[in-house]
Amino acid sequence: MKRAAVGVFAGVFVLFFAAGSATSASSTGHVKPRWRATVATLPPNTGSSVLWLTNPSISCASPGNCTAVGSYDLDSSVPPCGAPGLLLSETAGHWGTGVDAVLPANGSVLCPQVWLNSVSCPSPGNCVAVGSYSSTEGGEPGLLLTEKAGYWTAHEAALPANPDPGPFDSYVTLNSVSCASVGNCTAVGYYGGSGDGVGLLLTEKRGHWARGVTPPLPSDASGTGVNLSSVSCAADGSCSAVGLYDGNFPSRGDASGKPLLLTNAGGEWHAVKAVMPPDGPGEWAEVSSVSCASGGNCSAIGAYNIGIDSEHGPEGVLLTEKAGEWGRGIKAKTPKNAATSGFWAGYGELTGISCSSPGNCVTVGNYFDDHNRGQGMMVTEKAGEWRRGVRAALPRHVHAGSLYIVSCASPGNCTAAGYYAAPGGHGDAGGVMFLTETAGRWARGVKAPIWRESLGVFAISCASPGNCGVVGGSHLNQILVDGLLLDSSTRPCVVPRLNRETVATARRSLDSHGCAVGRIERARSRTIERGHVISQTRQPGRRLAPWTKIGLEVSKGP
Repeated sequence: MKRAAVGVFAGVFVLFFAAGSATSASSTGHVKPRWRATVATLPPNTGSSVLWLTNPSISCASPGNCTAVGSYDLDSSVPPCGAPGLLLSETAGHWGTGVDAVLPANGSVLCPQVWLNSVSCPSPGNCVAVGSYSSTEGGEPGLLLTEKAGYWTAHEAALPANPDPGPFDSYVTLNSVSCASVGNCTAVGYYGGSGDGVGLLLTEKRGHWARGVTPPLPSDASGTGVNLSSVSCAADGSCSAVGLYDGNFPSRGDASGKPLLLTNAGGEWHAVKAVMPPDGPGEWAEVSSVSCASGGNCSAIGAYNIGIDSEHGPEGVLLTEKAGEWGRGIKAKTPKNAATSGFWAGYGELTGISCSSPGNCVTVGNYFDDHNRGQGMMVTEKAGEWRRGVRAALPRHVHAGSLYIVSCASPGNCTAAGYYAAPGGHGDAGGVMFLTETAGRWARGVKAPIWRESLGVFAISCASPGNCGVVGGSHLNQILVDGLLLDSSTRPCVVPRLNRETVATARRSLDSHGCAVGRIERARSRTIERGHVISQTRQPGRRLAPWTKIGLEVSKGP
């Protein structure tokens, strides 16, 4: 495989847990969010392991309606024969059984290798996922998957009309996709081998994918070593993309990369060389992710001053586009308790960004404090001005942690997720934490339930304040063994009537009503069929906190 992967057991198991109290009341009247975790369920008649790649993706079109993509291990052989693409859909709060990603006609069926890197859903049941797949002709073409009204179709990404000849032209990597509306999306990536890759831009208009084009480049570019890593499109259809040129990838190696910014307005792409802060020596620089709140108003994150011989760690950089013009990058200001001496002085890694309106963005990342302990931080842009980073308030009795992903549903209402280290722990000891911002104030982090040794998170999408979906997984001995789909909700639990329903039906009904299954007790009954509900602990129609547990008494027959 060309990407690292880890294994996961298939199965169905659900955990419910509260997210803790917020530090301020929500301006929108929402109750505090509650979280739920569900193990990803594989397609029927598959092997026992899931193979999540390093960058699975999730997109939520509305609360309780999300789509997640990844891959899974076809069987337990070593090495495994194939890793089909995995598509998981949540409808009305219920995650269904995963389905295999459909492939173009030239897709390898006997031993499929599919990599899905990104998904974007402009409305429920209408999504686009991108990646690559192994073909019967050899090579790995780009893969475009389109869901319309719940049904998926597959297309091979068409390369530019006259691509530069080379031995790796049949190898395509699509890294990111963003949809401005149903049928209007943009995907970015590259084709070719390490060091000689060519950037690739693909556009869908009114449901039709056009042939790919190569991006324009700054005047000092050699034309190869181009990789586009992230794209974001506003509602008006304008997009911005980021990446690097004159680089050696997918690994950094010894080569230097130059950060690249692209803007599409009116259907035409323009390139800008990203300008790093004036104090950056420029040994290595990158722009890794972009988020656009409206056309021509975007923000991007990256890093500079990276190098083996550098005396300091990497420093986060913030770049802002206003009215279609990208300004000079500025150094992300770490919190006041950041280390001031040693290798970690000035270190400020930025890992995720989300912009909810022009000039209002949040990026998250990590730094080291004055005790050389890793800490998570949030850096906020308000009214176009980036503030000093704020230390993430860790869960109680925790002293170190980090943040990786963030999604903002509206200004001042964001959710971030990361990892905390257990006190005195080592290796995988610790777990996932969530932080919620409500009306501009961040609450203390709360722990997700520890599944075996720890949890990891990869992607997040919030459809509305406090209503988010997260792709994660649990680890055992540093191996990811469960693919998890986590959801937060602020809607109340409205208790449904469950008497005489089967346990399976009762579970689905509770899930769709924002409630959780509590203790299940068995009792004899001459009037209720075996396996059906006799009674429930809460009366139907009651409005309770999200994911409140409802106990069931179930018949075991006469």
